[in-house]
Amino acid sequence: MRRVPTPLPADDVTTALRLLAREWATRLAGAADVDGPDVDGDGSESTTLHPYADGAYSVAVTHRRDRLVVSIAALDGWTLPRTREGVAVVRAVADMAIAGEIEVGTGAWWVRCYRVTLPDGTVLTDTADTSIWRRLILEDRGPWRTRWHSTSTPYV
Repeated sequence: MRRVPTPLPADDVTTALRLLAREWATRLAGAADVDGPDVDGDGSESTTLHPYADGAYSVAVTHRRDRLVVSIAALDGWTLPRTREGVAVVRAVADMAIAGEIEVGTGAWWVRCYRVTLPDGTVLTDTADTSIWRRLILEDRGPWRTRWHSTSTPYV
C-alpha cells in the first residue's frame, strides 16, 4: 500500500524557509543556481544552492515535518530543530558558504572535512567519509587530528 505524503505545516518555519529560498534565488542570480523548494516523495521540501565558482560549496536544506537538515557539499549535514532557531542556523550556514567562510580540512586517510562557526560561537563539523569500511578502520585506530588548511571560495 502506498503511503500518502503528509504536507508540511503552514506555519512560521515553513514560511521563513520558502522566503529564504526566494531571497537566495534573487540575491544569487548569476552566481548560483537555486533549486527549490521542491516537494519530495515523503512530503518534505528541499532547496539546494549550486554555486558557479570553483572552490565554492553547495548547500542543501531539507525541511521535514519534524526537523530541518542543512548540509554542505552533499554530505550528511546537521539535523536541526524545526524552530526559528533552526532556520537561523540554516541561514548562517548558507551565508557562510556564500561568503566563502566554510573551513576545509583533511583528516585521517585524506578524508575531507568541513567546519562552520556560527554567530553564537557554536562550531559544526561534517566529514566527507561515507565509506562504512573506512569508518570501521578509523574507529579502531584511535583519535585522528584534522588539519584545517583553507576556506571555501565565495559565490560572488
